[in-house]
Amino acid sequence: VDERAPETFSGGQLQRLALAGARAPGPRYLFLDEPFAWLDAAGQDALWAALEDVRARGCAVVLVSQETDLVPRADRVWLMRGGALDADLPAARLLAEPQRLDAAGLLPPPLPRLHARLADVLPPGAPFWDAAEAEARLRPRLAPAPPAETPSLPAPAPLLELDGVGFDHDPRAPRDRWLIREASLGPAIGGWRVLGGPSGRGKS
Repeated sequence: VDERAPETFSGGQLQRLALAGARAPGPRYLFLDEPFAWLDAAGQDALWAALEDVRARGCAVVLVSQETDLVPRADRVWLMRGGALDADLPAARLLAEPQRLDAAGLLPPPLPRLHARLADVLPPGAPFWDAAEAEARLRPRLAPAPPAETPSLPAPAPLLELDGVGFDHDPRAPRDRWLIREASLGPAIGGWRVLGGPSGRGKS
């Protein structure tokens, strides 16, 4: 970190740097506003590990987010609605009542939402929000799906082509050390392309 200028960091790297600075004094309370924004999957896992570490040291973590996938990791959830506190519930109870999240304009996590939609055909039991538990309870009730037929379509003409594109956060870096070197991309009409990679690799 001490060898790089701050303006060369990616959004995810800046996010992790800010958290490291907040942890340094050993606070009793840590307030985080959307801390998982800009982070890839590996960065999110690393952040969760860091948060579990500070919590184990006696620090209370208050996390503000609109991402309901975080709810299963919480002890309690304060749910805001219309600018006021609408609910103060244990996370497990909120997951068992996904309609509360719907009413607040939030999309419940996928597994509790699936459980709510299949409640009339599932055997009695607590809602699931763990993938392994969901598989164990659903698999015996699922019939094998027939193989899908993939239609054969003519390849459309390219709409946009990128040829030999390069990028780096530090414009002074030698070109052969850039994060992206000689990249080529040709999206087709009606097609999708996903540009993926870890934080700090120049996606944005």
